[in-house]
Amino acid sequence: MLLPDSKILLHDAKRLLDEINHLYSDAIHAEEIPPILRVRVKQFLDNVNASLEFAAFEIFNTYCSEQVKQIKRKPKDFERHENSIYFPVWDSKTAFDNYIDTKFVSLRNEQPDIVAILQKYQPFPTRPKWLRTLKDLVNTNKHRNLSKQSQRHVTHIKNLEIHNGEIKNFEGSTEQYISFDDIDQPVLKTLKRIFASAPTVIEDLEKIL
Repeated sequence: MLLPDSKILLHDAKRLLDEINHLYSDAIHAEEIPPILRVRVKQFLDNVNASLEFAAFEIFNTYCSEQVKQIKRKPKDFERHENSIYFPVWDSKTAFDNYIDTKFVSLRNEQPDIVAILQKYQPFPTRPKWLRTLKDLVNTNKHRNLSKQSQRHVTHIKNLEIHNGEIKNFEGSTEQYISFDDIDQPVLKTLKRIFASAPTVIEDLEKIL
């Protein structure tokens, strides 16, 4: 099984990220953040999220749907189960295991390598949280408005000497960036971190599907 839809979405996400990078360089010095930047960010997040959702549904459809049909004999019950299939994002292994065993019926027994890959990217404690960040941002954009963004100016002080109220020696740097208000994280760094990780999920799945 290949994952063509997921790869197309990620390819388009890369194009959007390149455009966002260009818009960002202009917006960071503008008086107001242009709406087009927020729109492109939403489109990028939606594409990356959809690439993972499509992969999850392919896994379900290939390895689990027939078993679920035997359990959910009424078409409406099966449809309800099918509609609850998402790429898993859980903060604990217990919750992850419960979701896999409940929704991806028989997958653990028949395709344990797939379960291992899905588990590998979960935002469990001490693990990277890019997947949780992606889901939170997608949900914010879906249910409210486009994610609010603010310009930030941060000064990093390495060494500072003050004599008689005057600065005599200063070593440091200033940083200007646009931040997601909801998660208090820099927009561009966050998107790049997400895109650095999401394609590896699809690559890992392709190796065994």
